[in-house]
Amino acid sequence: MTPDPTSDEQFAVLTTATPLEKVVRVAVSHHDWRDEKAPALGSKYRDFAFGNRPRVAQYGDYVCTGDSDGPPGYIFVYFAKAKTEDEKLTPVKVEGDTIEETWPDILEGIRFVEDGSAPIALRAPSEDDASGVGTIFVNRKIAFLVITPETTVECAATLETFQADTPFTGLSYPKPTPGHVEWNFGAAGGGSFAALHPEIRIERPPLQYKVVADATPGFVDAPYQRDLIFPATKFKTWRPFMRAKTGFEKGLYVLRRWTVRPPPKPKPVYRS
Repeated sequence: MTPDPTSDEQFAVLTTATPLEKVVRVAVSHHDWRDEKAPALGSKYRDFAFGNRPRVAQYGDYVCTGDSDGPPGYIFVYFAKAKTEDEKLTPVKVEGDTIEETWPDILEGIRFVEDGSAPIALRAPSEDDASGVGTIFVNRKIAFLVITPETTVECAATLETFQADTPFTGLSYPKPTPGHVEWNFGAAGGGSFAALHPEIRIERPPLQYKVVADATPGFVDAPYQRDLIFPATKFKTWRPFMRAKTGFEKGLYVLRRWTVRPPPKPKPVYRS
């Protein structure tokens, strides 16, 4: 049932996530509302231009946090106690929770091995051939990876709730994000993967020749490149991280922040 703002609900003191914090809510009819008198965010309840400001002695220093649609024909305006930055970033409630999370692949090890079972023939410059072109053979390089595989699981988490009279801005909570790794050795082979990983250095095969213009189509050397270096991802392995959600609820800006803890690692798998 919608409260009648013309009765006691025209002025209400709302409870919040903590009994120590209250929010004053005032209902103003559209008929009485004037945009030029609308309270600025942060202005005090004692200076509110609408109504008779009940209990101003108790809540006069509360500041305007915003407004919202009320019952038909009314606007709700909210006032709350101003907080310092330290108070704003102190949780008002801490509790246990669970949250489903997907944890990405982790590179535990990488090794390149030459496969000499089926060498690849390449047409390349040769001083031993009258035409100046000869044939060389290149072994493929195969990457063997040790991977902790991606896992989706219900994880234990700690949920912190923050509430304040001003919005929560500038929040940045990095999460485990895979890094992309790729290499191309031409005829010697190439590959790629995405995973959390430490710094990776991939050495280029020591082939110091250039493919000639009339080389057999499809038989090409690796494009010129130095050793490939991939910086470590921000999370090199699974470890706790934070997820956050903000909103405006009952006249207060609310931040809910989950610290998600990783599950035990599954057994690594081998890929090539």
